Amino acid sequence: MNLSKIAISGGGTGGHFFPALAFMEKCDEENIDFIYIGNSKGIEYKFRKYIEDRSVFLPMEGYAGKGIFEKSKALILLVKNSLTVYKMLEGVDASVVFGGYTGVPLGVCSLLKKIPLFIHEQNSVPGVANIKLERFASCIFYTFEYSKKFFKNTCMIRTGLPLRKVLKEGIRIKREEAIKKLGIEDKPTILFMGGSQGAMYINKLALEVMELLKDFQALLITGNKHYEDIKRLLPKSVQNIKLIPFTENIPLIYRASHIAVARAGAGTVAELSYYGLPALFIPYPYASGDHQYYNAKEIEERGGGIVVREEEADTKRVIEKIEKLFSHRDFFSEGIKNALPSDAEDTMLKTMKDFIE
Repeated sequence: MNLSKIAISGGGTGGHFFPALAFMEKCDEENIDFIYIGNSKGIEYKFRKYIEDRSVFLPMEGYAGKGIFEKSKALILLVKNSLTVYKMLEGVDASVVFGGYTGVPLGVCSLLKKIPLFIHEQNSVPGVANIKLERFASCIFYTFEYSKKFFKNTCMIRTGLPLRKVLKEGIRIKREEAIKKLGIEDKPTILFMGGSQGAMYINKLALEVMELLKDFQALLITGNKHYEDIKRLLPKSVQNIKLIPFTENIPLIYRASHIAVARAGAGTVAELSYYGLPALFIPYPYASGDHQYYNAKEIEERGGGIVVREEEADTKRVIEKIEKLFSHRDFFSEGIKNALPSDAEDTMLKTMKDFIE
């Protein structure tokens, strides 16, 4: 049997959705049809223009950590959504879930329809949905070695994280072109970024650090909601920092930068790895299961960066680590480049084809 159509789910947050979107792009390249099932309240709905003709968005609610009323509502929606999804799986040869409660109806219906189910886990510490669905899965794809300890599946394949085509193609940009387009100087450049929404902690840290590092320049992705506040807080004496509220051209930013100071979501880590951009990781301390710390720790152990807990990241220590990254940049760059596989979408699709055929 040929793999001609795949049902795909995973969303609620960008960390679940964007790897799914990258995988869908690969399906298009291979002329494999797909149907995407997302949450009408999740971030995926904002990006529906990319997959509008082959997607359905259902009202879904989370279950974990909720009160009895919210749990009852979530269960009712799960039943309703599962009935909807069940009817959509006609002609589907395989399913793949990228995490989040958004993927639960597809996981359940794949079991009922006897459709091979595959799971991709982005983070070092798996989410509840992927753990629950594992028992029904034909194979688990994973990004970080640490996550293996949470699964018992006999088929475990380390793929890394699927990355979008535009991001991969952006690596061809020359640094000279990037700095010209950004309007910055040709000098040591630090990228400060707190994830897709920005992080006020990283933003303020950047201002403090760059006030002291006069021989460096910085690109600071503030996030749209923090941009005006940071603009007001930026001291007039600090002329070596460029504020960027948000960008859809992240490859340009990566190519202009020498190192990064960043949170450690799976998407951020995978993108920095692809671009060979070493980082000082300051993990978000409230991430579920402390997964950002374990994401970053694996990169540190592979020689690709340095990890500092937020509570220990005073300005003096951060500057010390930045200087260390610059002093040994070639070593750290090689380490992070080799820390993760870079062909996740190819490996996943090939494995699914082999399994089906």
